[in-house]
Parts: sequence; C-alpha cells; structure tokens
Amino acid sequence: MDTTIYYIAFIQAVFTTVLLFSLKSKSSSTLLLTLMFLVICVDLGLNLAKTIFHDAFMSFFPLNAWIFAYGPIILLYLRSALLKAPTNSTLYLIHFLPFFFFFSLSLVLKDQMFSFRIQGFKTSDTSNALLIVYCALSYVSVFVYSILCWTSISKAMKNIEDYYSFDKARKMVNWFKFLTIIFFIVYTIPTLIGIMSVVSKSDSFDTNIIYIYGNAVISYCTVYFLINSPEVFSGDNTESPLEISTLSKKVTYNKSQLPKETLDKCADRLVQLMEEKKVYLQTDLSLDDVANMLGYPRHYITQSLNIVLNKNFYLFVNEYRTKSFKEKVADKRYDKNTILSLAYDSGFNSKSTFNSIFKKFTGQTPTEYAEAVRKK
Repeated sequence: MDTTIYYIAFIQAVFTTVLLFSLKSKSSSTLLLTLMFLVICVDLGLNLAKTIFHDAFMSFFPLNAWIFAYGPIILLYLRSALLKAPTNSTLYLIHFLPFFFFFSLSLVLKDQMFSFRIQGFKTSDTSNALLIVYCALSYVSVFVYSILCWTSISKAMKNIEDYYSFDKARKMVNWFKFLTIIFFIVYTIPTLIGIMSVVSKSDSFDTNIIYIYGNAVISYCTVYFLINSPEVFSGDNTESPLEISTLSKKVTYNKSQLPKETLDKCADRLVQLMEEKKVYLQTDLSLDDVANMLGYPRHYITQSLNIVLNKNFYLFVNEYRTKSFKEKVADKRYDKNTILSLAYDSGFNSKSTFNSIFKKFTGQTPTEYAEAVRKK
C-alpha cells in the first residue's frame, strides 16, 4: 500500500497533539483527549515504521494493544468533560486491563512472525485462533465502550436545558456524538472484516487502511472543532457541572416537596432579576450563576421554572434575550447595526442558537422580522 496516507495521518495526528498541548486555557478533561492523540501517534508511528522498515519492525508489537486503550480514554474524557465525573479513581484502571494484557502478550510474541495485519497470520491454526480471539475481544471492547459513551451523552442531553442558557454544552454534546460514532465505525468495521478474513482464510483486504483513514479523519475533525468551537476544549474546574446524579433520569416536578409560596417567591425573584438586573445579557449565564445571585439552591430555581413558569432555564433566559433583540430592532438608534451584532448585544453568543431560538419564539427568521419592523 502507498505510504502517503500513513505520512498524512501521522503528521495530522502529531499536529493535533501539539495543538492540544498548546491550548492556553484547556480544561483538565482535555488532557485525556491529548493522551488519546499521543496513543494515536504511537499507533500510527508503529504502522508507518512497519511499512517503511518491514524487516526490522514486522515483529515489533505484533498485536495492536492500543485499540483496547481508545475506548476507556474516550469514556473517561467524555464523563470528565460533559458530566464532570471524577476520573482519578483507581477503579478506572480496571478499564485498561485488556490493554495491559495484550500489550504484555505482544512482548511475549515479539520474536514470532505475528502481525495485527491479517496477512501475518498464516503460520498455523494456533495463530488463526489467537487472531479470532483478539479480533472478537476488540469488537466487544469497542461495542461496549460505544454504548457506555452514548449512554453518558443521553444522560447529559436530558436535562441540559435546565443548566445552561448558552450553547457550549450543546456543542460539547455534538462533539462527543461525533467522537463516539467515528470511534465505533473506525474500530469495528476492520475487526469484523478481520474475523471474516481469518474464518474464510482470505487475505485479499488489508484492514489497516481503514484504521489509517479513520485516525486521519479523527485528527482532522478534532482540529476543525478546535478552530470552530474552542470553548468545548477550554475552561476550568469551576464550570457549572452537569452532575451525574441529576442526569440519571429526566427530573419531573409535578409533585414538588417545596411549599407553593416558596416556589412563587423564587419565580418572582427570578423575573425581577432578569428585568431589573438584565443578567440575561451575560452570554455564559448558567443556573449556578443565577442561584448564587438569588441565594437559592439550584433545585429551588429549576422547580420554580418548571412548575410556576412552565419553562426550563434555557428557554427562560433566551426568551428575555429575544425580547431584548426585538426592542433593539424597533429602536431607530440601532438602524445601522447588523442583525448579528444586535443578537450579541442581547446576550446570544452563537448565530445558530440565535436563529433557532428566535424562530422558535416568533415563527420568523431574525432577518424576516427585522425587515418587517423596519418597513413599518
């Protein structure tokens, strides 16, 4: 196979790793992503070495143990970034036991002519059996961690609008959806093809090519997200958490244990805070920010919103931002301002969020609304 794609994928992975390292304000969870790309660099580097220096490196790490490291790292990264789950527990080392096992097995088989590539397993029935077991466990590992990642994403999506008034969390969810899907595709298709090739004793297809292309795509798309949504990778440990305990199921407040008078008073203070202090103009306003301003626990506010005002936090804040935008459009002092600048001045921090929210509340696009108002 042409080594050009190896070079491109390897250089892209190294570039992505350096870019992640160079982030000035990266979150602690981003370090796990950086670790994943270090593993990808090692993985691609070994494949490249085996291709260029075939005789010297063909028996070096014959079983690709790295595939058993990707799933645990992605899961820990996802839970740390999206759910703010602690990742320093020694229990998490259990996730890496398959990696350590096959890494050790590779050292034992180092002097034998084994290779992760299907073509290297022709010597005996024993080698074929070993490859089938390896591929089967690889498939199970990728499948299980894809399910675990998707489950964590689903938890975060359920109550996400009760915690944030802006779209950082939504972008994080989209990023992790992509990462989970591409992880599943890149590491299951070659494994299934590998098992079929061994069973049918056919070596017509080199499954490495899918790994190479897949890792190149992951690297490229990570850079794309870094450039277009840098807030997904930046931040600090004081950010408002989407706690796992509150995301395990969709919370319903039909039968609140709080007195109705308390909920009404909290709702009144919420409205007063928005109308007098205009805190909705803060583009990164979160539930924790409002709770600190009012001196109420978070669950008081979420229950007041759901029961008294019949809204979640996301819609509640962005409704005020929409009203602010409409007021500015109707004010002749802002005639020379662009629609997007008025949106940002009203508290929105994303064009896509602004467009979708505005159409949800008005049934019109911002441009249609502004043109109609200014004609009058």
